Amino acid sequence: MSWIKAISFFIIAFLLFFLVGCGGFDSGKKTFSFNINIIGEGEVEVIDVVEPKTEEYKKDSVIFLRAEPSEGWEFINWSGDGDGTSPAISVTLDRDKEIIAEFDFDRDGEFAGGNGSGNEPFLVGNEEQLNNVRNNLSANFKQIAHIDLTAFSGGLGWKPIGDGDNPFSGTYDGNGFTITNLKIERTVHTTPDNSNIGLFGYSGEDSKLIGIVLEGVNIKGHSCVGAIAGRGNGTIENCLVSGMVVADGYWAGGIIGLNEGIIKLCRADVESKSNYYFAGGLAGENQGEIKLSYAIGTVEVAVNNAGGLVSRNYGEIENSYSRGSVLGKNFLGGLVGYNLGTIKNSFSTGTVKLISGDGPHLGGLVGSNSVEAEIISSYWDKLASEMENSDGGEGRTTPQLQKGTPGAYITPEGLADTGEDSNNLMYMDWDITIWDFGGDQDYPSLHGPES
Repeated sequence: MSWIKAISFFIIAFLLFFLVGCGGFDSGKKTFSFNINIIGEGEVEVIDVVEPKTEEYKKDSVIFLRAEPSEGWEFINWSGDGDGTSPAISVTLDRDKEIIAEFDFDRDGEFAGGNGSGNEPFLVGNEEQLNNVRNNLSANFKQIAHIDLTAFSGGLGWKPIGDGDNPFSGTYDGNGFTITNLKIERTVHTTPDNSNIGLFGYSGEDSKLIGIVLEGVNIKGHSCVGAIAGRGNGTIENCLVSGMVVADGYWAGGIIGLNEGIIKLCRADVESKSNYYFAGGLAGENQGEIKLSYAIGTVEVAVNNAGGLVSRNYGEIENSYSRGSVLGKNFLGGLVGYNLGTIKNSFSTGTVKLISGDGPHLGGLVGSNSVEAEIISSYWDKLASEMENSDGGEGRTTPQLQKGTPGAYITPEGLADTGEDSNNLMYMDWDITIWDFGGDQDYPSLHGPES
């Protein structure tokens, strides 16, 4: 009968294991963990607790909590192993528990918090608070939520922040959040308010516009028209724009109409158009610095001066590129229409075409290059642009541009060669920490702003 006893013992052991596992018996656990997580800006204070320990609490301890929102924020509710909308709550520990306190910014205040200083910028959480930026042009701001500007799309649309008399001179950090449905319709040339058109109208030399993301813009103005700013001599950094920008007169650019400052780590996928002169994928005209940036949208000018990146360049362009098509009547270039400054370590691939006439200043990289201007180690794709000539720069085939690497000699097919023909040298002094040369069918791309 020993086998019967063995089976009986096995059955009893199995039942005990099952009951303990399913909670049929007290597991004997005497302490439990308790965690607090916070969504938004605020803190949770432990008011009182029965016999607390450093990391765990005794079974059946009761913990009393109070939610304290940060300035400009408000408590919304508890979730997880707690519920309710009262800031005060108690939790009984009969098992391991986690409680979540959720805060939201004050949507009814002028701003969602902060005092406008560098350490405590005003917090911008909705369209009304973004509109209030114009009342504090020298302050610092930080966006804390996605913003929809549909409420400002009627009539003339959004009124740009800052102008020539009172430029924006503070810092606006978009913080990577998007701004959608930015619409402006201010094209009448006799109205002063219709120049310097964009999210910001005029940004001063001390200004910083960083981390701003604009999706699907529809902006029309008379002159100096851009998505981020109409005109500026401050810094625009790490901004991303998509949509359409149109100048009825002069200077249309995907990021800015007329740049006198610094643009870096920016990218534009914008249809940029001028109904008269000067249209560029990134800037209508550059008198400052553009670096580590690119544009990929179509650029069109009704008369003269259009470039895939910049229509007319007086300043410096370095480590940048354009891949959009360019259309117009004269002074057209895949990268720059008319260059009077410096272009270094840059390239273009877009088509360059006349919409009418037989303008003499067309080029794969630049349409016209001033005697005093300089172009260093910069290229255009002769096949993609459908342009054999350029007034500066070096023309290469698609395979050569895609298979080339820094300092390598290339053959007409794009393969590395051991020859010493300097005409076939590619990408001299291009920094691999800046540029990613990808595979054999990839154009170079930028490590920083690539999306």
